[in-house]
Amino acid sequence: MAKPSVYQKFLRAFWARMRSDYPFVVQPKEAICVAIPKSSSYYFGRCPMNGMHILVHIWHNPKPWNAGKFTIDVNISAEYGPAKGFDGSGSYHDGEEGLYRLGTQCLGGDRWWCLRDRDRSLDECFSDGVDNFDPAQEDARYFKGNWRASDYADEDRVIEEAVADVLQVLETHVIFQFGWGRPTTR
Repeated sequence: MAKPSVYQKFLRAFWARMRSDYPFVVQPKEAICVAIPKSSSYYFGRCPMNGMHILVHIWHNPKPWNAGKFTIDVNISAEYGPAKGFDGSGSYHDGEEGLYRLGTQCLGGDRWWCLRDRDRSLDECFSDGVDNFDPAQEDARYFKGNWRASDYADEDRVIEEAVADVLQVLETHVIFQFGWGRPTTR
């Protein structure tokens, strides 16, 4: 059996925290649609604010050079299932129907969580062959607007930090915003 990826380990750790802190959140029994698989989706239920169905999807970047990067989409729909408009043109903050990128709506721009460090395997070659190559500038460009772990040497710590950050973002911009209140345990 293949060793689980850092993303799969993150999903397991995240789901354990969600089950503990927010027992009303469940994983769907089946995919909502092709774009929203059950394995990385979490159904929050009907929004106390307006009765809409809220489903959060943690979306892994499919590009092989971006392995370990994910973002978060929020599906708000009148009926259980995919939102009628996938363009997110409604008002997220008012809980209007749509599929919304959480970072774009609430964090000042698109945000990706980076569970793996930037690939540094060619830095030495670039330093020798590319004028003014600066790994720090490459880091700044790669991580700009994205979440970055404090240290990528310890995978367990990366996962722990990512779970804490994602949970804080979801608490503020989904759970509290749409009226579910405070966690049951801490």
